[in-house]
Amino acid sequence: MDSFINETEDGKNYLIEDILADGACFYRAFGNSLVFLSKISKIKDLTKLKEDELYNIEWDINNEKNIDDFINKMSFGNGLKAQTFLAKYIQLIAKNWIVKHYLDKMDSGETIGECLRMTHTILNNPELKTIENVIEYYNLWYDHFSGDVISYNVNGIERILYNRWASTIEQYALSKLFQIPIFIYIDQRYDEKKDKIVSGSINFSKGQTIGSTRFRLISVIGQEYVSEFKPKIKLLYRVDNKKVGHHHYMVLYSKNTK
Repeated sequence: MDSFINETEDGKNYLIEDILADGACFYRAFGNSLVFLSKISKIKDLTKLKEDELYNIEWDINNEKNIDDFINKMSFGNGLKAQTFLAKYIQLIAKNWIVKHYLDKMDSGETIGECLRMTHTILNNPELKTIENVIEYYNLWYDHFSGDVISYNVNGIERILYNRWASTIEQYALSKLFQIPIFIYIDQRYDEKKDKIVSGSINFSKGQTIGSTRFRLISVIGQEYVSEFKPKIKLLYRVDNKKVGHHHYMVLYSKNTK
């Protein structure tokens, strides 16, 4: 029990923003967190920046935005349209960076292109014989927004283009582009009756954890960018055990801000 407490963060220190589960939840969550933590006033101003200007975004270290007001502004009505616009842009720049840097090596020793093929199973196709073939297909495949339903025809049979979700590769690309760390958490609680760690509980309507639920850090993308002068993108990752393959990201806002 003590080790569990020491290894996790109190869920009550965060406000959780649930995100539309349309296949683009990571891009939406990343975008909302990015805007909240920065001094960006207009989303269109961000999308006008060139690739080599993205890491120069001014971060609002002493953020005084009201979290509830921000969520309402970015998640409903016209705000949801703005969120979608931003998510499309974020997916696009991640894809473009990956296509441009596919020969770069990751910490594992494999190139980004090789990791891409292993991560996105649809790219592990015998017909894609070279990494260049993989990247060419990926460039076309991910040019379609993950939140859109895209159909195509094969021998007279209509099929749906699935699985344009954000993997660690896309997260890695965004961390590089903005030079910001991405912290991924899961929610857990310690069940004293069963004497073991179990999944946490969340009140999604209130954006709060329930009872003794805490957050465990499971991944840091962009460790080299961790700095007291730069905020961290913090996202909550959940797997719906009732839906096979359903993975979902949400935003974690620290209540240390107003």
